Amino acid sequence: MPSIIYHKTEDGKWIKQTFPDQCHQKMLLFGMCQGADGHSGEHWSYSQDGSYQWHLNMEEMEYEEYDAVAGTIPPGHDKYISPEKMIDKQFMTLNVVEDVTDLELIKKLENEEDMGEEVGVTRPVSEEDMERFGLNS
Repeated sequence: MPSIIYHKTEDGKWIKQTFPDQCHQKMLLFGMCQGADGHSGEHWSYSQDGSYQWHLNMEEMEYEEYDAVAGTIPPGHDKYISPEKMIDKQFMTLNVVEDVTDLELIKKLENEEDMGEEVGVTRPVSEEDMERFGLNS
């Protein structure tokens, strides 16, 4: 199920940001694939040292055609794929933003009703909270 965040931009104005699920493929050496669930092409991520990790998507490819089914490529190598080239494939950047127009939903958001586990809500800081946390100058 995609993650949803509602953001209050001003009084009565809300936007909805929907993020796709992350691919569930575990990487050979570190972490999870950074693609969106159901993506095409190889599974990929970056290790802590910045190396590009890849793993063939066995649902799409015949591994007999390849010398290896997974690997890691360090920065500086001629076959290294930089994060800048992958940013448009990263699951968090594939989010969709839209205005909230449903008046019942806006009412629930304004009344701070529970929206469920998969839903986050952000609001501007109130004057009361500014004073309570000593943020007024």
